[in-house]
Amino acid sequence: MKTTAKSPARKKKVAEEDAAKHLEIQLREGIHNGKYVPGQRLVEIDLITEFGASQRQVRSALQRLEVEGLVTIEKNRGAAVRKLTPQDISCIFDVLDTLTSLAIRRATESAKEPKVKSILEKNLKEAKAFAKAAGNERRVIKYSEENIRFWDSIASVVDNPFLWETRGRLQSLIFCYPAQIMTLNSDPYKWIAYHEEILVAILNQNVDEALRLMTASSAEIRIAYNL
Repeated sequence: MKTTAKSPARKKKVAEEDAAKHLEIQLREGIHNGKYVPGQRLVEIDLITEFGASQRQVRSALQRLEVEGLVTIEKNRGAAVRKLTPQDISCIFDVLDTLTSLAIRRATESAKEPKVKSILEKNLKEAKAFAKAAGNERRVIKYSEENIRFWDSIASVVDNPFLWETRGRLQSLIFCYPAQIMTLNSDPYKWIAYHEEILVAILNQNVDEALRLMTASSAEIRIAYNL
């Protein structure tokens, strides 16, 4: 079969798009891990210098993150990490709870299917490992990451890519909430205390118990966010 070589212009465009995508990933990770904090300006010239990127690549990456909701771009002011209010984060949790309830119902229905059961059991194993290793961990980011991993794993067994994608976008936005407003209460283990029980209930196809535990888990997270 005859193949057509890419023209130099096409190669340059593809390379430019790949570089912008890579920068987008780096900036998103920076927002998630606290390198760039809510409200912080993302100055183009600083990003160009930091990443060795072109202005076009920086603008493309920022525009993609704006669509995702992680960044705001204002005329004559430039880009900044989005800063959510307590009301914003409360609304996000309301929607996440609804989506999570649906994910639990669907996961419970198919819990006996070999592939689904395998994923749920792996999730349970990882949840136990995190709980055992958590010890005196006080970093908010570690509990946030584990919480996201846990619920993403449950959502992944549901045959509904839109549910998974929507949850992922909303979870990502939570990192736009100022960390200093959050608190780890006297027992940070409560953040993840229900994870193992939720999975056991799902594996046993006890949907009512799984939903009850999910509600209790959500309440603990809301306390940590002072909601």
